[in-house]
Amino acid sequence: MSSLIQIIPLSTVATANFTSASLDTFILPVTFKRRSIGLQVISSSLSTSDATIKIQESNDDVNYTDIPSATITLLTGSTVNTLFTDLRLRYIRLVFTKNTNAAGTLSGIANLI
Repeated sequence: MSSLIQIIPLSTVATANFTSASLDTFILPVTFKRRSIGLQVISSSLSTSDATIKIQESNDDVNYTDIPSATITLLTGSTVNTLFTDLRLRYIRLVFTKNTNAAGTLSGIANLI
């Protein structure tokens, strides 16, 4: 069983830093002993190759920390980027950092497994 969630809305502008809304991963049945996320980020018309998306997690939906090895560096132009990682805490969110990027859009789908 898995749950697909549009975690980055379609055509989100990639010219400003943003943090996604938090996602409560406990929406899955409690029978899951190990939870994971598959993340697909689609970027379109980016002007540089230094924008990043990282996944953060939290127990309380207030204090977040980066998940080690859960960062994607987005490439120039239009690409599909994927990331798969285990989750340890209840809440997750995405943090987009544009760095020098000055154009383009993003969308992203999370698959909680």
